[in-house]
Amino acid sequence: MQGIGQLLWKLREKEGIRQKQLCLGISSVSKYARIEADQQEIDFFLIDRIMGRLGKSVERLTYILPRDIYNIYELRQEIQQKICQKKWEEAKQCLLEYEKNKRAKEPLHQQFIKKEYAQIAWLQGESIETVCEHLETAIMQTMPEVEGQRKTGVLSAEEYKLLLFRWEVCFGTAQERTRKELRELVEEIFQKNFEETERVKVIPYAALLSARITPGEKRDTYLKMITEMALENLREEGKLLYMPEILMQYAEILEKEDGNTEFIKLLYQERKYILELENDYGVTFEKYRLFDHVVRDFEVDAELLRRTRTAAKLTQEVLSEDICTQETLARIESGTQKPRGKNLLQMMEKMGRKGRRIETGIQVEEYETLELKIEFSKFIHRWEYEKAKEILSAIEEKLDCDVLQNKQYIETGKVKLDYHIKKVNDEELLQRLKKYFL
Repeated sequence: MQGIGQLLWKLREKEGIRQKQLCLGISSVSKYARIEADQQEIDFFLIDRIMGRLGKSVERLTYILPRDIYNIYELRQEIQQKICQKKWEEAKQCLLEYEKNKRAKEPLHQQFIKKEYAQIAWLQGESIETVCEHLETAIMQTMPEVEGQRKTGVLSAEEYKLLLFRWEVCFGTAQERTRKELRELVEEIFQKNFEETERVKVIPYAALLSARITPGEKRDTYLKMITEMALENLREEGKLLYMPEILMQYAEILEKEDGNTEFIKLLYQERKYILELENDYGVTFEKYRLFDHVVRDFEVDAELLRRTRTAAKLTQEVLSEDICTQETLARIESGTQKPRGKNLLQMMEKMGRKGRRIETGIQVEEYETLELKIEFSKFIHRWEYEKAKEILSAIEEKLDCDVLQNKQYIETGKVKLDYHIKKVNDEELLQRLKKYFL
């Protein structure tokens, strides 16, 4: 079974990116080389960014996290939630707590901290100097050679958002940046081979800022095109960030063209309903440019081990045998000690489960299969079962179905389809599942 390192290598080779380009500002080449060779324990935040620079989403991955790392992700979400609720002081207190963490001085964590300070300062109307001071520090954490890095195109959606935010923050001030810079940034972003879950983080923002450039006839056509793309991307991915502003921008473009008044009215109504929904939940995404809305699939190692061991009806003594001492396992399950990656894998395999720190979801040779998997899920949720059936067939062609895990995935997909279209009765479906899982 391939590890995350092999997956990263294949993605990097496919994009024609050198290790040095991919690592600039975030990792030494030697450390990353060991990760690609599956010889070093994963840094989860580094993998987040590496995948982002490759244009890929971590939403395909399952993370088995130590408790301390899980707590950092939770704290990040809490900070963002406080900002959405306009609880500025509480957000700052959370940032101060974050800064006390021993990992906080690392570049990726410093970038998050500084960009959130910049975002809060901008929303609170603080001076442009204050906002830019935080922002420039954030940018320099992972983009020390920003112009060169832009030329190679090896930047993540999150990093491009920082550059767009700097342009917007400076717009109309004494530190205003050039229109040429924005046009070039937007062009780079649209040319980047981002998958849909990454595009939605930055394409709508790029479309919004493009409206700030004085339009001509050709620019009007271009702005309409990228605004339509942004709106489609937001709807496809089901995201609210930027949605009200994009709806407004698209409606205004159509009004200028004397477009369909009923459709324009629907756009305004959709915007109104979204804003009402945000108000009902006490949040606002307006002008929150740097919100990180990625969805990660997490498991905490201590809880996973304890839950799986209990379900398998194994004692700590039996599970720990030939792997570690019973006392060590007890400390791991209580969360007071972090298991080594090798020990975690051995214990999970002993219980018939996967146990890598990062799992890719299904056993495959090509990342495209993982992308097809998410497409399959989307069509199932939209009740587009014929399209889902086509996608599942494409997945089956790519997988080695002599591997039980792959066969289980395919058969489960077929059962889902048959269940939704009521092709066979429930009892038959259950028997089919039992055949591959029991």
